[in-house]
Amino acid sequence: MEDPWSSIVAASKKVNPDLPIKELVERSAKSREVVKGEIFLLVDEAIEDNRVADFKYININYMKVKEADYQDYVKMEQEMFKPVHQARIKAGSLKDWSLYQKITPMGAEYPYQYVTAGFIGEWSDFGSNDPERIWQQVHGEGSDPQKFTKKWWNSDRWPKGRPGNSLIIL
Repeated sequence: MEDPWSSIVAASKKVNPDLPIKELVERSAKSREVVKGEIFLLVDEAIEDNRVADFKYININYMKVKEADYQDYVKMEQEMFKPVHQARIKAGSLKDWSLYQKITPMGAEYPYQYVTAGFIGEWSDFGSNDPERIWQQVHGEGSDPQKFTKKWWNSDRWPKGRPGNSLIIL
C-alpha cells in the first residue's frame, strides 16, 4: 500500500520549498481544531468503473441500523435504492451515489452506523428529478417505496425527500 504521507510531503515541498514539514504541521495544528474523526468502509456505489464524478455538492444521509439488521439493510440499499440512483445518474440529476459503513467509532450508543452519499453536480439538480416517478420507472408502477423505508427510517417523507438527517457540503 502506498504511503499517503509521502504525497503530502511532496506537495508541501513543491508549494513551500523552504518551509520544513515539521513547521507546516505545527502551523496547521494551530490553525484548526479537529472536532470529529470517523472511518468509513465503502460498501457499494452506483458507478462501478471507479471514475471520479465531477460534482460540487454531497448530500449525506445518516442511517441508524440495528446490528442484527446490517445485512438486510445493505441488501435493501443495493437492490432497491442503488438502481434508482443509477437511473438518476443516467437522467443527469445525480453524479454518483455511495453506501458506507462506519467502522470507527461504532456501537449502539452512536446515532448512526451507515451513511449514503449522493454526489450532485449543480444546485439546480437537487430539484430536477422526481424520486417517486423514477422509483416507479425502476421498480414498476404501483411499487411502494414506503414498504422498503419504514423499517429503516420510520418516516413517511420519502417522495418529498429521503428521510434521515442530511448534510449538504458546499
